[in-house]
Amino acid sequence: MTIRTELHEEESIAISEPIYAMFLGDCFGVVLTKRGPEDPHVCFTIVVEDDGTWAERSRSSFYWMNDLQDVLKASMKFVKKFCIKKDKFEHQFTQDQLARPIRVNER
Repeated sequence: MTIRTELHEEESIAISEPIYAMFLGDCFGVVLTKRGPEDPHVCFTIVVEDDGTWAERSRSSFYWMNDLQDVLKASMKFVKKFCIKKDKFEHQFTQDQLARPIRVNER
């Protein structure tokens, strides 16, 4: 399976805060945001695609479990490689990353 880091032109995402990285599979995705306006702590949201819109959802078919594992692994690899590790519990976005949130279409 291929992990994408951008939306297709016909897709949108129902996340209101700035997005700094995203990893999208066939059904599941992981979106990385910061904890708050003044807090660069990396937080993640699991999203699910339905009719071209990616949105938070807490339940899905077991069929998609491998897809979820793949996007979680891709997002973990990104954070470990590109974000600042503050301590054993916290990673933060760099100032460069914070200056360049991903621009996405919203429905």
